[in-house]
Amino acid sequence: PSHVNGSQQWKMEALRAFWKAEEPSVPGQLADIYETAGGETYVDSVRGTSFRRLRKKVRYCTFPLQQ
Repeated sequence: PSHVNGSQQWKMEALRAFWKAEEPSVPGQLADIYETAGGETYVDSVRGTSFRRLRKKVRYCTFPLQQ
């Protein structure tokens, strides 16, 4: 969705991994992190927290990349 990728439209990008992380200002509240095959990271945070500020990042799933 555009609110996740920072553009005006949806993008379809191959994912390398999906992560969860804790919001620094609200312990226990989680944000989603999407890591693309191209190395981009997109954060879906209800608080608008940047990737760098999120804590306790845990990789939930890794996707095999096509060669």
